[in-house]
Amino acid sequence: MDMLSTLFALVGYVVVGVGAVGAFVWWLFRTFSEKWLNAKFEERLAAYKHEQQKELEHLKFEINAQMDRATKLHQKEFEALPEAWARLMDAHGMTVSLVSRYQSHPDLNRMRPDQLEDFIVHSKLAEWQRQLVRDADDKTNAYRNQIEPFKIARTRKASRKFYLYFRKNGIFIREPIKQKFEALDQLMLSAMSEHEMNFQHKTREFKSIDRLASDGEKMVKALEGEVQKRLWDSTRQETDSSSAVSDNVISNV
Repeated sequence: MDMLSTLFALVGYVVVGVGAVGAFVWWLFRTFSEKWLNAKFEERLAAYKHEQQKELEHLKFEINAQMDRATKLHQKEFEALPEAWARLMDAHGMTVSLVSRYQSHPDLNRMRPDQLEDFIVHSKLAEWQRQLVRDADDKTNAYRNQIEPFKIARTRKASRKFYLYFRKNGIFIREPIKQKFEALDQLMLSAMSEHEMNFQHKTREFKSIDRLASDGEKMVKALEGEVQKRLWDSTRQETDSSSAVSDNVISNV
C-alpha cells in the first residue's frame, strides 16, 4: 500500500513536472512567437509605409510636373494672345485706312507756293519724287501717286509683323480663337491686295474691300470678345485644369 502510494505520488510529481516543463516551453514558444510575429509585422509595416511614401512622392512629382507644364503652357498662351491682338489691330487700322473708298488727301493745288514747298520738303518722298510733284499740273494727284506706295509698304510691314509673330506663337492659342485671328487676317490681306491692284492697274475691284468695310468690325468685336473671355476666365480655368491634372495622375497611379 505504501509502495502504491509512493508510486502514485511519483507519477503525480512526474505529471506535475512534465506539465510545468510543458507550460514553460509553451510560455517560451508564445513569448518568442509573439516577438517574432511582432518583429515581422513591424518589418512589413515599415516596408509598406516606405512603399506608400514612395508612391506619394511619385504622385507628388507627377502632379507637380504636369502642373508645371500646364502653367508654362498657360503662360505662353496669355503672353501670345495680347501680343497677337495688338499686332493684328495695328495692321487692321492701317489696312482700313489704306483701302477705304473715302480717302482724304491735302489739296496741294490750293496751297500757296511756300506752303506747298514746306509740305513737300517734310514729306516722306525722295527728292526726285518731290520734284515730280512740283512740276505736275495736278499736284494733289501727283502727290497721291507718289505717296501711295509708302502707305502700302507700311501697311504690308504691319501685316507681316503680325504674320511672323502669329506663325511662331499661334500654336499656343486655342483653335477657335486662332481661326478668328486667321479669318480676319485673310480678309485684310485680300482687301490690301485688291487695293494695290486697283492702284497699280487702275482697276476698280472692291469685293474684299467692301467686305472688310461691312464685316471687318463685326469680326474684330467677335475676336475681341473671345480674347477677353479667355484672358479674364484664366484663373477659373487654371483651377479646373489643376484639378483635372491631379485627377488624371491619381487615376494612373
